[in-house]
Amino acid sequence: SSDEIKEGWGPGGWLSAAYHRESNRLFVLADVRAPWTHVYASGNVLVYDASSGKRIDSIHLNHPALSINVSQDKNPLLYALDNHQSVLSIYDATTGRYRTSTDEVGTDPYIIVTSEK
Repeated sequence: SSDEIKEGWGPGGWLSAAYHRESNRLFVLADVRAPWTHVYASGNVLVYDASSGKRIDSIHLNHPALSINVSQDKNPLLYALDNHQSVLSIYDATTGRYRTSTDEVGTDPYIIVTSEK
């Protein structure tokens, strides 16, 4: 929104947005940040109604993430990748509640891919 832009909110990371079709929600990695810092990780995921463009929720992450993705099932999970720590954190995409994490994601990962099934 124009208010978020005035406050300095901006997207960050490499894969900074994910869309959940059934709920029509757009998840965006974002922080209050300086111009030209969009490639750096973000500690928040802002959740928008994709039809109206209005923010409906925000999720504070346990670790800044460089990439996010969301599963497409009825009870979607939000995946947030911290490439510097090589940690993948998993959240309930509906409530924002932290579920678990794993550090078995390889060396310096950047992108999260989820399956349709």
